[in-house]
Amino acid sequence: MTINKRFIFVPNEIEDEAIQKLASEKSAQETQRQQLVKQAQKQGGLQ
Repeated sequence: MTINKRFIFVPNEIEDEAIQKLASEKSAQETQRQQLVKQAQKQGGLQ
C-alpha cells in the first residue's frame, strides 16, 4: 500500500478481497432481513 498526501493506493488483490467480504456480509444481512419480514407477515396475517 502506498500513501500519498491525497491518495491511498491499494493493490487490486486486497481491494477485491474487501469487496467480496462486504458483498457476502450484505448478502447474509439481506437474507436475515427477508426472513424477518416473512415472519412478521405471518404474524400479521398477511400470508
